[in-house]
Amino acid sequence: MSDKTMKENLQSFAAKQILHYLDEDPEKSLPKLLEWADKFDKDNTLPSQRRVFHNILENPDNNWYKLIMSLWSDIDPAVRMTFFENFIVNASLIGYGRQEKAAAEHNCNIPWAILMDPTSACNLHCTGCWAAEYGNKLNMSFETMDNIIRQGKELGTYMYIFSGGEPMVRKADLIRTAPRVGFELDCAHALTAGQTGCSYSYRYRSVIGTGVICEVQEPEEKKRALSAIMAHYEKSRPFAFTDEQTQRVAVFRLDVAQLTCKEHL
Repeated sequence: MSDKTMKENLQSFAAKQILHYLDEDPEKSLPKLLEWADKFDKDNTLPSQRRVFHNILENPDNNWYKLIMSLWSDIDPAVRMTFFENFIVNASLIGYGRQEKAAAEHNCNIPWAILMDPTSACNLHCTGCWAAEYGNKLNMSFETMDNIIRQGKELGTYMYIFSGGEPMVRKADLIRTAPRVGFELDCAHALTAGQTGCSYSYRYRSVIGTGVICEVQEPEEKKRALSAIMAHYEKSRPFAFTDEQTQRVAVFRLDVAQLTCKEHL
């Protein structure tokens, strides 16, 4: 992020190097890393959180321990790095320092996360959902969403949760706000039977990756994309699209930056 100070950039770089160290052998590296944090944390930052991690790592049979280790056994490395950068580096490591400074300066609490409702509109009508009480006409402009996030980052808030309504009704604005995305595709699904209920599993093949998504504006590129989509479902004949038709539809392109594959047997 371009709004980081030199100190924050150094913290971010060091944190990423630590993740690479953890990738080599997380079961051995995590306890050592926590010991280093205890030793070098002269300001006693986040003591209660560190105690929680100590308790988890000292008990390998703990479900939280198994969940943490699944970050390395079950999650794509690029997705893990993105999660680590957003959740640990930005929202916690860098964000915490900014929040403490801003709270002292403004004499108020600074939220760790902000819940935003881009719209009250939704394509469902679920019983009990509060959004239905507000109708489908309430919308937050892109400029307002962008301004909230910009101000929040200045105060140290890097975690944003989109609710609604259905946030994806506003997918175009959400993409403009955060064009870096992760994606997953899977196939070859099959249930794997076991001797006990807990030994049942599920087979699949998956592709996981990251990239940058943008809206296609050039009419000819939109026509090529629409033709490719139709060819996926109907190969017997080609399809042509008029300029008027392409103007009425939005087409998004995902430029893949990194890609990995997995087969779960």
